[in-house]
Amino acid sequence: MAGLHNKKHEKFCTEYVKDMNATQAAIRAGYSEKTARSQGSTLLTNPNIKQRVAELRDAYLDENIMTAKQVEYELTKIALGLSNEKQVVIEGLGEGISEARIIDKPPDEKSRLKALELMAKRHRILSGDTTIDVQPVIIMGGDKIAD
Repeated sequence: MAGLHNKKHEKFCTEYVKDMNATQAAIRAGYSEKTARSQGSTLLTNPNIKQRVAELRDAYLDENIMTAKQVEYELTKIALGLSNEKQVVIEGLGEGISEARIIDKPPDEKSRLKALELMAKRHRILSGDTTIDVQPVIIMGGDKIAD
């Protein structure tokens, strides 16, 4: 479904997806503050608006939620020490004066081990759990088998 024909309704949908607050979305869409609560509630019962909100929400989640591949990629970079993290370092300048600055540094061993642990869990490596797939055996004509 493309955007709604009623521009105020479309604006309400885009605003509602931001914080899921119908009253505030109605106000930001241009409805009066006096009637915003009832307008927001009424708008959310409209099937076209419900559908549009669902579409916008799905699009937002698709753009802003990491996929499993992205998570694995980031964990791999950390585990291999290929990423950098920010760290505050205090340096003495002499005469009791010090200065803080931010540096980029590769992940420490603890971070790398945690990334490896998460990847191992993801791929079921090193886990105490063993998954066994059992397929039942069905014997046909069992009553004809001699003892």
